[in-house]
Amino acid sequence: MQPRPGTVDVPTLMIWGEEDSALSKETTYGTDEFVRDLTIRYLPGVSHWVQQEAPEKVNAIIEAWLSGQTVPQASEIE
Repeated sequence: MQPRPGTVDVPTLMIWGEEDSALSKETTYGTDEFVRDLTIRYLPGVSHWVQQEAPEKVNAIIEAWLSGQTVPQASEIE
C-alpha cells in the first residue's frame, strides 16, 4: 500500500510542552493522520523549550524511543 501524498512514512517522535504559548497542544491533534508511525509525549508544565526546561524527561523519552523500548509518559519519569 502506497502512502498518500503528504504522509510521513518513517517512525517519528514528537515531544510537546503543554504550556507552549506559541503552539498550543491542540495543534498536534490529528498529526497521526499524516504520520504513519507517530509517538507523541506531552510534558505538563513545560513550555516551548522542552529540552531546556525538562532535560531529564526529554532524554528518557528519546533514549527509550531510540532503543525500541516502551516510551514512557512524562508522569512515569522521576
